[in-house]
Amino acid sequence: MGMIPKRKIFGADIAGRIETAGKNISIFKPGDEVMGDLASFGFGGLAEYVTAPEIALILKPGQVSFEDAAALPMAAMTALQALRDKAGIQKGQKVLIVGSSGGVGTFAIQLAKYFGAEITGVCSFKKCSANIISWGGLCYRLHKREIHKK
Repeated sequence: MGMIPKRKIFGADIAGRIETAGKNISIFKPGDEVMGDLASFGFGGLAEYVTAPEIALILKPGQVSFEDAAALPMAAMTALQALRDKAGIQKGQKVLIVGSSGGVGTFAIQLAKYFGAEITGVCSFKKCSANIISWGGLCYRLHKREIHKK
């Protein structure tokens, strides 16, 4: 990522159970299943236990596993910020998503579809999957200088 966390423990995406909560915590209680992003709060997500401000966490949906929840926050927020905040995506726009099979790319496809964009997703031949196409991406698979339209 190019940044050195101030606590020297890397990792931003987290998911787990609240072990204990400080006296000024009003949203969460011990035992709550949560997920969050520590990127703005000094990182440390690869530790066994973390301390996080309430604003960094949300309740984890019950149907989402801890493993899936821990992989969501940073990739999803990066895609949302790029499309909505930086690009100002609008309904009917044409959007090219390079790396559409990666973490940010798979979220970008789903978000661009939500915003009503016309999507072209580009990824390597091996990684262009049926999921990308079913999510709304018109996928071009690149392989040995040939382009295969799916």
